[in-house]
Amino acid sequence: HVTFIERAPSVGHYIGVISIVPSGTYAWIHFPGLETETTHCPDFFLADPGALSEDDVVLVDAFRNPRSQLQARHPTLIGRAPRPSIGRYRGMIKCAGHFAYIDAPMLKRIYGFDVF
Repeated sequence: HVTFIERAPSVGHYIGVISIVPSGTYAWIHFPGLETETTHCPDFFLADPGALSEDDVVLVDAFRNPRSQLQARHPTLIGRAPRPSIGRYRGMIKCAGHFAYIDAPMLKRIYGFDVF
């Protein structure tokens, strides 16, 4: 039996990027620039990320858990973090369905694989 005593007080609202969602039951959110504000890791733990996924940009309410570690709650999706481009290349679709493989000779020479 669990009795709710009180909600941990907020330490502020932060904007971060979902960096890891290993099983869908929790996530890690990276907060660039927080390295100088905290003595701990600039990543916050988020229980139950719901439909959020890696590279989502979120606004969260931060609080300290009983071990004084920063955690996030009440995430609000703001957008998606841009992924850096490695350039534009030409290729031919080799196999398509729910996903595709593209034979791009220049990329294959560099990385040794077809594009997924």
